[in-house]
Amino acid sequence: TNDALNYFYYAIAGASYCAKHNLTAWNCAPCERSNATISDLKVHENRSYGSRAFTAVVTPRHSMKPELVLSWRGTETLYNWIVRAPKRSEERAENARLC
Repeated sequence: TNDALNYFYYAIAGASYCAKHNLTAWNCAPCERSNATISDLKVHENRSYGSRAFTAVVTPRHSMKPELVLSWRGTETLYNWIVRAPKRSEERAENARLC
């Protein structure tokens, strides 16, 4: 159902905020809530900006069809917000010029 699929993606998105060791073991709360099996998990981090993403082949139990998933964590710390704020302002100005 669409509700099961929506909840699956909600859980996968939340997993990007888990501690790296829990994410790689696929045993954090969002990972377990996804009700999926996982393979070929790769965690991608940029420690300078505190950003993290992961890619994996995920098989949701509600469909049993493997999917390639990319999930990334948004801004998590005040430092990230401060570093990104000027860039966001420039992006908005550029988008306004394109309209």
